Amino acid sequence: MQRQTPRPRAALACALTFGLAALAEAQIPQTFTNLQLHPKDISRVELVSVMRGFAGALGVRCNHCDVGPDNLEGMDFATDEKEAKRIARTMIQMVRTLNADFIARVPQREGGRQQVSCLTCHRSASRPPRPLEEILYETVRAQGLTAALKRYQELRDQFHGSGLYEANLGHHPKSLIALLNAGQIALAQGDSSAAQSYFRRALEIQPDNPAALKGLEAASKAR
Repeated sequence: MQRQTPRPRAALACALTFGLAALAEAQIPQTFTNLQLHPKDISRVELVSVMRGFAGALGVRCNHCDVGPDNLEGMDFATDEKEAKRIARTMIQMVRTLNADFIARVPQREGGRQQVSCLTCHRSASRPPRPLEEILYETVRAQGLTAALKRYQELRDQFHGSGLYEANLGHHPKSLIALLNAGQIALAQGDSSAAQSYFRRALEIQPDNPAALKGLEAASKAR
């Protein structure tokens, strides 16, 4: 069988990824100072792994918390100058407390307990994302339904693959909750015809759903 050679773009991407990782690791000193939440005798390999985990969970690089340039040369890992680093320590303590004092009380099931981590809330964003419905309702009120749909697509493109901002109705057209939400949005925008359609589809799924019945009545009166 003929061996395939890597595509140029893929090879370049791999080279850049490993090159950046090697550069970042090269800046990490052999001995550490100002370690407040990690064992004083933590190994260099273990500390690098922990910090990479934080960076990946927040979608950032080392200089989000530590002082240094984008190319990571000459990083000052010991200083507490950046607020992000001080906040990070508090968040690490919070996660540890949640897992030790609260998650540990949850009855253990097959596969073990689900531990809380930075990724649980951040989902590869430097700040925990706001609920999608909050963002879209805010956009609907300010700019209308078309702008809200556009905003959703922007969020989906930006965070694709991170588990954020899935279009419930687009991907789950038979979702009762998605249909009810769509009906309420259409009703708020004065589109009673679309609202009726959404509520009727919801009633096909659950004929006695009170929210759908009430929404359909309100949409009918609004016409």
